Order: sequence, then structure tokens, then C-alpha cells
Amino acid sequence: MKIGIVQMQMRWTVAQNLTTISGYIKRLDVLDVLIFPELALSGFHRNIKAESKEILIENAIVELQNLAKRYRTNLFFGAPKVVGSNVFNSYFCINKTGEVIAQWDKAGLTESESQFFAEGSNRYVLDLDGTRCTTVICREVEDTDWFISQVRSCSPEIIVWPSYISQSCNEDTVTGYYSMASEIAKELDAFVLQCNWPQALNDQNIRGLGGSRIFGTDGQCLLSMPVDQIAISILEFSKGALRSVETMSSLESAL
Repeated sequence: MKIGIVQMQMRWTVAQNLTTISGYIKRLDVLDVLIFPELALSGFHRNIKAESKEILIENAIVELQNLAKRYRTNLFFGAPKVVGSNVFNSYFCINKTGEVIAQWDKAGLTESESQFFAEGSNRYVLDLDGTRCTTVICREVEDTDWFISQVRSCSPEIIVWPSYISQSCNEDTVTGYYSMASEIAKELDAFVLQCNWPQALNDQNIRGLGGSRIFGTDGQCLLSMPVDQIAISILEFSKGALRSVETMSSLESAL
């Protein structure tokens, strides 16, 4: 299974982000799985409410379903999801036949997120082409005991970690969120694959974004992607082992 982790440029609208995501799907059609950040469709910014309209998101997801089927690519991506009077910060999986096979709703919201998003609930594990996968969304890594209790019985092999976090630490250190992600990987004997936004729109001076990390089953960091840069990392997962194939950054991976 060849996996692409995409630190994509954030845009202000669903239409713009959909164009970016679509471009990666078409360009990286040799890969089996593409992983995009938290709220990849809408972007994570102060105009999130305007970009969370039900019909807007539904139409974009249908377009991604069509692309997944056409290019035979499994997709992981975040988007706001309207359910009745609630809006969830959701993370989706569309399989290579174009079916939405997972919608995980973020349970561990920040204080600011909870002013708009409703709290999600249980976390589950899905079978993706014979590989057991689940997600821990952004700061939910702080809820280590809760997350482990939710998924341990299903023995996930890959945990996708979409995020929008800034960390001002050396790439060789494992502190803060990263120490918790490391603990989750070790406790569950699983690989944790982060996909972090590489830049902010609300405050374009924020640094320490991007730098997505991959943790092995022993909790060790196997790979750190470029900090504050658009980038793609290609990994290969086979027979319980994960290896890095290639990382492209900045202009190499820009669309």
C-alpha cells in the first residue's frame, strides 16, 4: 500500500481547497491512499461558518467520491459535516470505489471550536484493503486514555492524525503533542501518520506548522516532514512494516 501525506496549502473557500485536493488526486494517481489535513475541504480559519453550508460540503464530497473512483485512490480528509442542527468537525474516508466508508466526528474539541462545532462521540476502526485504520483528530492525542480505550480491542495498524498545530521544538525532540502521539503508537503497536497544515490564514506570521511526523510501533519518530512548507511524503506499508519512499517540498509539490 503506497500512501501519500499531503501538507497542502490552505485556501479560504471549499471551492479553492477542492481544486487543490483534486489536483493532488490526479497527479498522485499511482498511490493507493492520500491523506489530507483536518478540515481540508473548508480550510481552518475565521470564515469556517460560511464554508460549512450543507449543500456546499455535500457537493464537494460527491466530487471527491467521483475522483476516488476514477483514479482508484482511497482518500482521508477533513470537512465540516452538518447533521440536523449540529455541525461536526469530521474526518472522512472514501475508498477507491467511491464509497464514504467512514465519518469520524471530533470529540476532543478546543474551547474555540466548541463555540461552533458539536462534540462527536465514539471512535471505531475500519478495514481498508486489508489494513485496519482509524483516526485521532488533532488535540485528541491529549485524550490518550479515551482514545486507546476506544480502539484497542480492534488492534488498528495505522492511525491517521490530521491536525492544525504549531510546535516550536526541534524536529529531533518528542515533546507536547508529539510525546502523546508517540505513546499512542507504542501502546497500540500501531503506526501514527500525522498530516498537519503547513500554514495559517488567520495569522500568516505563525510559524512551526507543517512538520508532520510519522511514529513507528515502538513510539520512535521515523520521519519529520518539512516545517512551514507545502510538502508531500510518500510511504509504503507492507506486511506490517512502513518505510519512507520520498518527500517533496515547496515548489516541487505545489500545484
